[in-house]
Amino acid sequence: MKLQELTDEFAGLDAHLLDTSARAEATLRDLLDLDARLAEAKRTTATYEGEDRQGP
Repeated sequence: MKLQELTDEFAGLDAHLLDTSARAEATLRDLLDLDARLAEAKRTTATYEGEDRQGP
């Protein structure tokens, strides 16, 4: 392989890794958001269950 071919291949791999990294970061943000929403839903459910047990 010539140096230019190797350079081009590396550039392509580098771009692919950057894209993969960006998608992984976005996925992590989505998961953290979902985790926070789930925690809030659990708190809300616990609050409503507590109110149901105590009556209106």
